[in-house]
Amino acid sequence: MMERMGRKALLAGIPGHRAGTCVEPADIRPCADEVAALLDAAAAGDNTRRIRSTCGDEIWDQIIAAANRMNQATEERGIRQMSEISLLSTRFRSLIAGNPMPALVLSLDLVVEEANEAFSRMSGVSLSDLPGKRLDGLNITWISGSGPEDALKFKRYSVGSVEMTLQAGTRRLEQFNIPIISEGGEVRSVLAIFHDVTRWVDEEASLRSRVEGLEKEARESAVLKARIGSLEAQIKASRVQAEPPVQPATETRPVMPAITQVPATHPAAPLQAPHIDSPEPKEQETMKKAAGKDLLKDQTFDVVEFELGGERYAMDIGFAREIVEMMPITPIPRAPHYLCGVMNLRGEITNILDINSILGIPEEKIRESRKIIVLSQEASEGENMGIVVDDVQSVLQVRESQIEKLGDSVTGRDSSQIKGVIKIREPAGPEKGEGTLETVDLVIWIDIKGIIRELTTGSRN
Repeated sequence: MMERMGRKALLAGIPGHRAGTCVEPADIRPCADEVAALLDAAAAGDNTRRIRSTCGDEIWDQIIAAANRMNQATEERGIRQMSEISLLSTRFRSLIAGNPMPALVLSLDLVVEEANEAFSRMSGVSLSDLPGKRLDGLNITWISGSGPEDALKFKRYSVGSVEMTLQAGTRRLEQFNIPIISEGGEVRSVLAIFHDVTRWVDEEASLRSRVEGLEKEARESAVLKARIGSLEAQIKASRVQAEPPVQPATETRPVMPAITQVPATHPAAPLQAPHIDSPEPKEQETMKKAAGKDLLKDQTFDVVEFELGGERYAMDIGFAREIVEMMPITPIPRAPHYLCGVMNLRGEITNILDINSILGIPEEKIRESRKIIVLSQEASEGENMGIVVDDVQSVLQVRESQIEKLGDSVTGRDSSQIKGVIKIREPAGPEKGEGTLETVDLVIWIDIKGIIRELTTGSRN
């Protein structure tokens, strides 16, 4: 019954005392109406109302004063809270705007509420056009990790990797998602901060590519070493087969001819050390530069050495697949002059080329030490090919400083067939006799791959 009466009926029923007498409820009804209106407004969130009049009753005047103080305290507290909220909001906006890293404030629907200048510069979208755009409409593709949805769902920090397609290219970004939680514990929005890691990702990919290249070089080097070992073993085996049996006879050495002493017609003059002029400063500087260039020539090459027409020749070891003993060669009618014929090598039909004819080297009498160098697929452009040589000597490792390049003026139109001349120094030793000087042997390094390419190109044309 009392609940139905409301505030006015309850307040109107409060007795008052005036000059020691009881005041009738009707006399205080205006005061009760004002107090009830103030309380109703306060319940609706309006704490600005005040009761200016008095009822002339001590108790009611205290009630009115208490109601006014309550509204005033509530209003001041609300003002302070709004000020704090405004300050926090200002600080939050300053934090976003002044952040050097691109940042967005996303709503629960992942719509941009705020953005900073750094994100506008990165994305190429005007700062005024960003609010209202959806995150998936900014050319951002999720790659891995956790996105802003996880931050909204689990109310915790999350990190993910994304790609953003821009006019300047695709950028790889790390996205840090921070949920913004209200006092009531509810997620109000998400702060997304982006970190550009494109440079590090590119460097990592470059390092990975270099590592893969080094691993490939190591594998190729192991294969090349195995091929060198195989060719050396084949050379040794062929020499053992070609050498005649050793006769049990003492080894004879060539006897140096006696030197006839010429009688002196004049008294011998005392020996004097030859005078050697020291080079000029400019010549010394030139010599130093030349020496520096020689030090840079430390690159080495592996070649297989063979004989043609009594001279020494060489080719890249990588272009020699194997060395086999001379086998029957079947000639082909109307074949080019440089094609000896074909042979059956373990079931493979292999074309045998006359390298003497190609290089214009006069042929000597047929030697029993002749060998066939079977070329690799890389040198023969995928064909089965081999060349006939007089003999195979050894596998050499030469430095770039030992190689002399020949100019076109010297070699003419066939300069592409010669890669250079290798200088092999043979030191003097006791086995060559006393008084012998150091000798230099020349080995012609041919470009077998270029030769085959010219032959195949000419035959097609």
